[in-house]
Amino acid sequence: MKYLSFDIYRSSFGDCTNNGASSLEKAQGKIMLVPCEFGNWSDDDILLNPDRFTVFDIEDNRLLRPRSAGSKWTMMGGNFGYTSDSRFRANVSTAPMPIHDRIEG
Repeated sequence: MKYLSFDIYRSSFGDCTNNGASSLEKAQGKIMLVPCEFGNWSDDDILLNPDRFTVFDIEDNRLLRPRSAGSKWTMMGGNFGYTSDSRFRANVSTAPMPIHDRIEG
């Protein structure tokens, strides 16, 4: 599988993800990835450097959810994912996507 990197867009009100995958503390130094047929990262890259990447899956063609959340219930934490890379617009979304990475409990 191939992946494409994207950026995290945060609200000026602060982080409301409850230390979710896209929170400032967790995102520093990590590369955020989303599945994309024409991406520049592969499963091998992730396997060789698992601490370098955070993988998000696309759910219902409308939101990003961290793969690490497994089957846990997630909510919108206030952050969005997007990049100016044309591959994102052509293969993922034409607009920033909400990130559902807030987990309570």
